[in-house]
Amino acid sequence: NGYFDRNADTKLENATDLSLQIALGQTGSAGIVSNVEDIYTLMEAVFETKLITKPSLEKMKTYILKKEGKTEYVFGLGIIFEDFGRFGTAIGHGGSLPGFTTEAWYFPEQDTYIIYQVNVGNMWSGPVEEILDNDFKGAVLSSVFD
Repeated sequence: NGYFDRNADTKLENATDLSLQIALGQTGSAGIVSNVEDIYTLMEAVFETKLITKPSLEKMKTYILKKEGKTEYVFGLGIIFEDFGRFGTAIGHGGSLPGFTTEAWYFPEQDTYIIYQVNVGNMWSGPVEEILDNDFKGAVLSSVFD
């Protein structure tokens, strides 16, 4: 089961059926279901150019800035560059549906992959999303790099 905070009041509701309906019909996920091991296999194959060519990877890594003069990044071709402060810059992608969140990041300076999936997620901002983005992600990064 997956849970979400429909009213942004930190009261979680079961969103399993809703997530399946959304995934199958209305989002870029196209109903794809995966696990951490498969995502790692895919990421490693991409970044070690086992799946795509080096020129293709370099093209994917060409990005535009979200805001001029800021270090906030937007997409390259299907990937995001994200500044994680003292942990370094990572390349990856993440997303969520009501009830589920997945993030997959490669930290090239440390040659480290961090991938997690949790059964809580929203498609909009709110206190639960802030906990995932700040507290949970920070705890994961600290446990790996500190």
